[in-house]
Amino acid sequence: MRDVVLDAMSFRCLRELDLLEPCIRAIAGRTNVRLTEYVARHELNLVDGSVRSLESAELLRVDRVLRSSPAGKRYREFQRIGWDRGESEGFAMILDEPASTRPVFVTTDKNATANARDLGIPVADLFGLLLVAVSDAGLDVGLVENALAYWDDPHASRCRPKTWQGFAIDLGIRLESERVRFGVTTADR
Repeated sequence: MRDVVLDAMSFRCLRELDLLEPCIRAIAGRTNVRLTEYVARHELNLVDGSVRSLESAELLRVDRVLRSSPAGKRYREFQRIGWDRGESEGFAMILDEPASTRPVFVTTDKNATANARDLGIPVADLFGLLLVAVSDAGLDVGLVENALAYWDDPHASRCRPKTWQGFAIDLGIRLESERVRFGVTTADR
């Protein structure tokens, strides 16, 4: 399974849905769950306890992009064109890795999704991550289904995929494509 890089909103949404620790615990046994330093220390400063707790339990890794590195140069280029700082740092870091093994950038932001695709970075929404965590990493399906029942309310759009039709329907439609996106092999299952 490919590494996972969370943006700040995905981290916050998982936390608000009470799925942060269960999801990260499930997938951390199969891959690295990562945040960039800017996201961890600045964008998530109000939930620093959650970040540090997962970090100290070695379930989450915070990666630093050095200013003098090729990733640091890319980061500054992305900043010049007006991209979000956390997104820019994540993209710059991910592009240091070979295309065949690049981490999946998990975001709920449509602009970040488009920018990642333009750069050749695998990108997924929160539900894609949760699908893989349930199907291939042992996250309790009932826990996730109950938490995501919130999205069935048409007025509760926070972090919900634009195409949301319901847990069971979207599970059937998206599972195989998400497994491919996250690099899940039959050995991982």
